Amino acid sequence: MNKTIWILPLLLMACAQQNVNPNTCQHWLFGRYDERLKLQNNSNYVITPSLQYDYPDTSTTIYNTTSYYEAYGQQIANPGQSLTISSRECWETSFDEIPSHKLQVFIYDASLFNKMSWDSIAAKHLYLKRYVFTEDSLKSLHWVITYP
Repeated sequence: MNKTIWILPLLLMACAQQNVNPNTCQHWLFGRYDERLKLQNNSNYVITPSLQYDYPDTSTTIYNTTSYYEAYGQQIANPGQSLTISSRECWETSFDEIPSHKLQVFIYDASLFNKMSWDSIAAKHLYLKRYVFTEDSLKSLHWVITYP
């Protein structure tokens, strides 16, 4: 009986893990981050994203946006590569918490961070591209942001 108590949960976890749908949030399983959102770099630049939740504000000032590069240890996407933009909760939950239900993603040339501070980059709006996404628009893109 004691063996059955241990084996049953392990079998259920193994079955659940094999049936994971990559288009749905599995955050609740095994305490993982939601890692569906990807940034695909099809440019010649080394890029890094910045996320902003205050749409339609496009000021990109340090107090209302996060420099992914600085906040997450120089997370970059080299030319031809992709970068995972993870969330501590399901992206659907994140969108529910954004008043406008729109996520802005700013793409920056990562080499700028070796030349100037984030404050200067943000104040001068030195982003390469600005995207605005709803949850549905990201789902239609299969959670892949392609730059350019």
